[in-house]
Amino acid sequence: NAAEVPLCWRDSQTTEGNFSWTTSDAQIEWCRTHGLKVLAGPLLALDPRALPDWLYLFEDDFESVLDFVSAFVRSAVIRYRGKVDYWICAGRINAAESLSLSEQEKLRLVARSIELVRGLDPNTPAMVSFDQPWAEYMSRRESDFPPLHFADVLARAGLGLAGLMM
Repeated sequence: NAAEVPLCWRDSQTTEGNFSWTTSDAQIEWCRTHGLKVLAGPLLALDPRALPDWLYLFEDDFESVLDFVSAFVRSAVIRYRGKVDYWICAGRINAAESLSLSEQEKLRLVARSIELVRGLDPNTPAMVSFDQPWAEYMSRRESDFPPLHFADVLARAGLGLAGLMM
């Protein structure tokens, strides 16, 4: 009775400042036509397959990355509010290895995404998903926050999360 519609930043914004929502529009419309609840997102995924190529030009400028993430999330939420039943604000952030971000910077990006979703669409539940919740990736690389700690920090931050997806 529900479907997850990916809102892939890489596909939606192939060039800086230009959005194309054709695929997402069609998928959300199909779900609505067939009576399915829509889980939209993740809005933020720090995965090489999800990030636009041009964003890597700003890899060493966290404030610019934060501004670009904010602009994408804002645009998506404004476009689809009232058409989705659940927002997945961020996904796989804990296991992400893109952009050379610190754990604190990843946390700031996720918190900003949640704040934007809650501010722009306060009546639609917001969630965050995690990859490898048992921290298998930590055997291959060092990490400050295991997934459950990352989730705990977000839950205690009072950002208005409706749920965590593992």
